[in-house]
Amino acid sequence: MLCDSDDGNARTEVDPGGSITKTLANAGHTLEGAESELVLIPLRLAFETKNPKVIELALDCIHKLIAYDHLEGDPGLENGKNVPLFTDILNMVCGCVDNNSPDSTILQVLKVLLTAVSSNKFRGNINH
Repeated sequence: MLCDSDDGNARTEVDPGGSITKTLANAGHTLEGAESELVLIPLRLAFETKNPKVIELALDCIHKLIAYDHLEGDPGLENGKNVPLFTDILNMVCGCVDNNSPDSTILQVLKVLLTAVSSNKFRGNINH
């Protein structure tokens, strides 16, 4: 179901089940566990399409989720938190490029990886 916002300009998708609505209501907070999975499922599906334009949109979304501290991960150092999430996201991002990938897709992958390794919240504080 689509609903107009208060200003009448933007339209948002409303899930009758409430799970996506609840997750979006918590915007500005770190997504954890099931919430992060709920957000990542459509992104995984986007990567499976093998369509460069769709993949680039998914990469941009992952970049923003990391850049705005909505995803928290750790490469596994010192009993890291969210190790599977961190690994899954990086494998998903790195696995979407090959020798035939357009330069724009490669640029998006590099942007995500640079943001991931420079984010204190996503990669964890390695220098404890």
